[in-house]
Amino acid sequence: MADAHPDSYITCVIADTGDQALFVTHLYCEGGDPSISRIMMIRDRTWYHVEDIDTPVYAFLARRAGAGALGDICALGRSGRLRMRTRGQLPREAALTPKAGYLACMNEVDGVLYAAGTQNQLYRYSDEEGRWHEQDAGLYAPLDGQVERMLLAIDGFAHDDLYAVGWNGALWHWDGASWSALASPTTAQLNAVLCGGDGQVYLAGSCGRLFRGARADGWTVAGTAAGGAAVFNDMAWFQGRLYLAGGATLFVYDGATLAPCPIALDGRKTFNRLSACGDALWCTGNESVLVFDGATWVRHGMPE
Repeated sequence: MADAHPDSYITCVIADTGDQALFVTHLYCEGGDPSISRIMMIRDRTWYHVEDIDTPVYAFLARRAGAGALGDICALGRSGRLRMRTRGQLPREAALTPKAGYLACMNEVDGVLYAAGTQNQLYRYSDEEGRWHEQDAGLYAPLDGQVERMLLAIDGFAHDDLYAVGWNGALWHWDGASWSALASPTTAQLNAVLCGGDGQVYLAGSCGRLFRGARADGWTVAGTAAGGAAVFNDMAWFQGRLYLAGGATLFVYDGATLAPCPIALDGRKTFNRLSACGDALWCTGNESVLVFDGATWVRHGMPE
């Protein structure tokens, strides 16, 4: 008998430990425009329901914490609703009304949250004030009928060394005072930017190529997926290597070669979102949940 179709699909993941991770799921019954985001957790191979949030969430992270501690959980709705939860405490919220369209991404750099989206709007969150501040002068373009630009990912090494990427190969850098458009190595959509543990900046997206470089040095092609057909949706740095979610294939870059990652597991595997902690890499794709400790892969079933 075929396995029953699960009720939900996964869109985001936070790696806590090798035995614990958090997920944003959406219900299939809502179709392509969900109104509810269900936060779920795996702990010791058992699924737990954490909470439901009545807004579509596609940006989800745990803030950095001290050694041995788990950071606050942050879920950002596309409409600007930020829901934060310190472990073991009640959630708190901060509202942001996007200037245009919606928010597509969020990241923490140097202890500060940043969010961005339609028409290159970008915001910085103040923990002291509990509110967002615009940080997109020279970056944002007011909406004039049709969406013309979109930021899809942010990362950085420090508050004065940020990178933002998006549609049509858009590549921007913040130096602490202003944004500058950098010469991009591609005109294809860039879905991900990652400031690696090796001091390099990595860019990836819909062209099947991985780019490596920095603002001052320019960009080189670090590797190309076979046939160049892969769409890279996410990246994660784990145990000195860069992993890329490429839909039907997980890729790994070891500093010299980009290649499919061998995974000795049967069954369907899809890779849309990645999250790494010290001892594990969690990989999700719709109805696929895999975890890797650097030596062994484990598959988790979907919640019922």
